[in-house]
Amino acid sequence: MKKLESRLGAFLPAQGLENTQERSQYKPTPLHRSPERGALYAEYQQGIEKRKSLYGQQDKGIVAIRGKWASKRNELEKLNIAKKNRSNLVQLARKHEAEEIAKAKLAA
Repeated sequence: MKKLESRLGAFLPAQGLENTQERSQYKPTPLHRSPERGALYAEYQQGIEKRKSLYGQQDKGIVAIRGKWASKRNELEKLNIAKKNRSNLVQLARKHEAEEIAKAKLAA
């Protein structure tokens, strides 16, 4: 505390802030009032819907791939082999799953 006071001087409380009024900065009205705003928004909405449909198709394929590899991993977990070998096989299955998902994403 002494070092601060030696650098900056003694603390003086703020003066004249008691009677200030807060002003709201938010205004619900749009900033841009051009007439083509509605058409631009409609174009934006079409782009969003198109992107959602593409992601929906892609998600269905990815979900199927994940389900297939989850069942394969479950089969590997049930094998009666050494734990280290089993974990290596599961790890390899996860890598193959990731590769297949990446291929599916690139194809879409």
